[in-house]
Amino acid sequence: MCCEDEVSVYPAAIAEMVAVARNRLRSPDTWGADSWGSAIVMRPGHHAGPAADAALEALWANFTDQRGPTAQEVAEAVIGAAPESGVPGLVLLSVSDADPAWTVPELPLVAVGAKVDIAVLVSYTGTTSMHMAIGTDTVRLHDGESALLEASIEGDQTCIPIWIDGIKTASPELFSRVAGGVINLSAETEVRWSVTDADHHAHFPHVALRKWDVHGRGYFHSRNSDVTVPPGTYRVRAASGIEFRPFEIVITVDAGEQAVITVDLERRIDPHAGGWWSADLHVHANYGGEYAISPDDALRMQRGESLDFMNLVAANQLTEHVHDLSLFRTALDHQLPGSHDAPAHIGIEYRNDLYGHFHVTGARSDVGRYQTGHAHGAINVDIPFNHEAAADFHSVDALVGYCHPVFPVWGDAPDEVLERVMGRTDPRSNEARCAVLDAALGVVDSIDVLSNGDDIASAELYRRMIGAGMRVAATAGSDSMLSLRHLGVHSNPPGWVRCYARTSERISLDSLREAVHTGRTIATNGPWLELEVNGHGPGDILRVDVPTRVMATVRVVTDGLCTVRLFRGSDVAHLWEIPAGAARDGWSGSAPVEISTSDALMVEVRGEADPLVLDDFAFAHTSPVYVFLGGAEVRRPKDVEWCLHWLDRLREFVARHGRGVEKRLPELDAQIASASRSLQGRNSQPS
Repeated sequence: MCCEDEVSVYPAAIAEMVAVARNRLRSPDTWGADSWGSAIVMRPGHHAGPAADAALEALWANFTDQRGPTAQEVAEAVIGAAPESGVPGLVLLSVSDADPAWTVPELPLVAVGAKVDIAVLVSYTGTTSMHMAIGTDTVRLHDGESALLEASIEGDQTCIPIWIDGIKTASPELFSRVAGGVINLSAETEVRWSVTDADHHAHFPHVALRKWDVHGRGYFHSRNSDVTVPPGTYRVRAASGIEFRPFEIVITVDAGEQAVITVDLERRIDPHAGGWWSADLHVHANYGGEYAISPDDALRMQRGESLDFMNLVAANQLTEHVHDLSLFRTALDHQLPGSHDAPAHIGIEYRNDLYGHFHVTGARSDVGRYQTGHAHGAINVDIPFNHEAAADFHSVDALVGYCHPVFPVWGDAPDEVLERVMGRTDPRSNEARCAVLDAALGVVDSIDVLSNGDDIASAELYRRMIGAGMRVAATAGSDSMLSLRHLGVHSNPPGWVRCYARTSERISLDSLREAVHTGRTIATNGPWLELEVNGHGPGDILRVDVPTRVMATVRVVTDGLCTVRLFRGSDVAHLWEIPAGAARDGWSGSAPVEISTSDALMVEVRGEADPLVLDDFAFAHTSPVYVFLGGAEVRRPKDVEWCLHWLDRLREFVARHGRGVEKRLPELDAQIASASRSLQGRNSQPS
């Protein structure tokens, strides 16, 4: 920051941000519509193993816009997934009118001095109700109800205190303390560390944020840390985003021993050398869960992932409460203090679960728009339409990008993207139904081809839009929720998917804005991908006067087996199959493309997951290189027809499912008609 006096109230905003987040996590009065944001409801499945994970995932799949899962439903899901012998990893506490009854699993070994999280599944049977407090978790239970609570203990403690209706008691011994050793971890800058024992249990430094990625691997970010562990064998892993190769070593630690591990990660790719800088446009600091995240916590994770730019977005869940709103209002047009070399900014996520969500980056001022259509929100109808909000954000110089455009559907569902999205029986699925309309109206800058959604389907939607002539960039937004410990991709680190913007020497809000506006971007979850067409890269326009042949050159870096597809609009122009290992140090291929009308060329790589990918498969996609023949812009007839059909289905969908939209439908009709004319009336091309 160059002008500290301009943000003199910033420390107060930080204090308010963290205090509000902490109070909401721990307070039972958040168990309403957005109850899933409370710490008790979001108790992670890592305490109870894979069976509980699956049960909780099924529970989450059925929550609606009316409310999230309750503490009772979460507890029932864990209990229902348990074997007859009990719930592995959990302490059970039954409370009735008689004395509390404890069921404790086999006592694990824990090193003296190590901090331990203890999860207690509390069940109550009684004639009235009971108020229970364990650690900082509190709950009031009625007859037949249960909840999953947690406490952290340290030093030489082996028991936890609890309060039942204000009366303090203590648990039996829950584990055994033994003399341990220390693993000293050191790197030149923050990295993402994982320390796991032979049973795949994670170990952490005393003060670290304890998080688990989508693969169930515990991790934390630091430069230098000491991890106190019982004697045994440990796998230590260090990683830092996708530009460096992970480091792994297996060591044995004895009691009283200190094992010193110093890492200097090997660079895998060097995007900066080509003017490419990374960004994650959709990261939540506080969004429920189990931590109250400060900007310092977020910046540490950003540095640990070698992420050049991060957009921390304030957002609501299902109510009128907007997480981190005070910080957004205070610092929205300022780079966060402390993010000197790797800028971080505060943005907003505008949410309508019927029309789709979009993230906002770099707004000069707060236009007062946060959400519509949530049953318990400040605006519980689906008015105004998304394009109105997007236009308002554009008016204050913000970048507007649709996030997680398409989600998967479990069970029988159409493969074709349009039919899948518009035929949903769960209409409030957060998918980008208004992306085609808003892009045609010119109020959207990008589509997150990579996100926490269905990337393959999102890429298909993106290519259809590009083929129809819409000028939007391919971007990436992780939807990482830094306050969550264990919830699939949402507890992945920021930047696990990221876009790269070609901004030359550095990245800033202004250079990112320019790169997105011109389409100089690629999106990836691990592979490095480049495209050149006669020497022109993504976002460039190659102008030709007569039909000609151009040469498309693709470069890929990824470890596993992969398929590379060169597209012109939605059509595949060329395909390469690359064997496992052939692209580890870089692979390139070229193909000629005949140009008889204006076209848009882009490329994707899809392959096996490699050690860097925090998802099921490796994927990357570029923005297009445009080839304009005779000055005409791109207008591929079948892609235009597809997008027009999307708009027709959108109108039907909104009329059927929208809340309070009836009087505004003529206005929507007018905007759809305008978008249709725009798609059909661009500079015509020869047929």
